[in-house]
Amino acid sequence: MRSGDIVIQAVTGQSMFRLLWDWFAKFFKLPAREAAHQEFRGKRLLIDTKPRLPISIDGEVLARTPATVEVAEAAIEIVVPAEHA
Repeated sequence: MRSGDIVIQAVTGQSMFRLLWDWFAKFFKLPAREAAHQEFRGKRLLIDTKPRLPISIDGEVLARTPATVEVAEAAIEIVVPAEHA
């Protein structure tokens, strides 16, 4: 499926424990793994928090809020081997 949307998962709560729990629950695929975050989708999103917070992208802290993110057309190219007959 190709939606062209950016998906942002924001861990909710006000403690570091909540973030650790979110990582733990996802790693061990616990049934409660969806409870600690809120998901946002769109072509262009503004992320803003008070206080300013770090943003983790694929597990690395690469930015801080506020930040605007948007879809870049043809940013990813995927090549797969063809099946031989």
